[in-house]
Amino acid sequence: MINSTSLNKSFTTHEELFRELKKAEKNIIKAKKASILKSAERGQLSDVNFINKDMRADKSVFKDGFVYPVINTTNFLDSHEDVHFPNIWNKTISDKQGKIYLLADHNSGISNIVAWPTDVKVFTKMVDWSMVGKNYAGQTQALIYEVAEKNIQHAQALKFMQEKRPLLGSVAMQYVKIELAVNSNEHDYIENKKLWNNKINTIANIEDVNEKGYFFAVTEAKIMGEGSILTNPSNPATQIIYPESQPSNTDTAKEEPLISTPNFEDFIQILNT
Repeated sequence: MINSTSLNKSFTTHEELFRELKKAEKNIIKAKKASILKSAERGQLSDVNFINKDMRADKSVFKDGFVYPVINTTNFLDSHEDVHFPNIWNKTISDKQGKIYLLADHNSGISNIVAWPTDVKVFTKMVDWSMVGKNYAGQTQALIYEVAEKNIQHAQALKFMQEKRPLLGSVAMQYVKIELAVNSNEHDYIENKKLWNNKINTIANIEDVNEKGYFFAVTEAKIMGEGSILTNPSNPATQIIYPESQPSNTDTAKEEPLISTPNFEDFIQILNT
């Protein structure tokens, strides 16, 4: 039997599955785009790994005195049959830089603010899978938040970070551009097959994709106001990167903010946009 999460059914053949999937394609995509999702709920990966030393040693990107939560990664089939691809975050980073919170556990309460948007720099970086603790060939594009340790507001989170606990990351997001890829040469799936051919060899867990015979390619998504640190998200390739050395406790210099600090009403509005 072939199980389809998107259709919530099992099928005896791929042909039967593809026919029903094609009929439901527009409705499935509409539903996926209408939802506000958390990557911690997407089931992207299953085991937990500690931070890879090689990535911490990249001084050209990862500076002393900062922590770098990896909030999301690309090129992996998740449990909802979606695959994020590189550059998915380009537009939302441009639009929302300086407006994105770092929270604890996706909780928008004041006591769960880890860092204010003025103190969070969001960027992406292509890295080897091994740099985020996975044994796949090729690379993933990591969505990373840069925060100075001195600007972390959450005492318990700061303690865990100073102890270099294996905290992981998750993003609150909404899909903008998503398409169905299908591994079939039948005439009804010409465009879906083109997409499959274009993307399949970039997916890390390719065996899982080949077994299903289809996936939903996400090429643009919006960050919905925040990314969070957690103890057990679904994607363990979202770790906090700690540079090798840390600043002394006497270093109290404040960085220039990216934009003016929003008040709490702005915070609630941002999370609901």
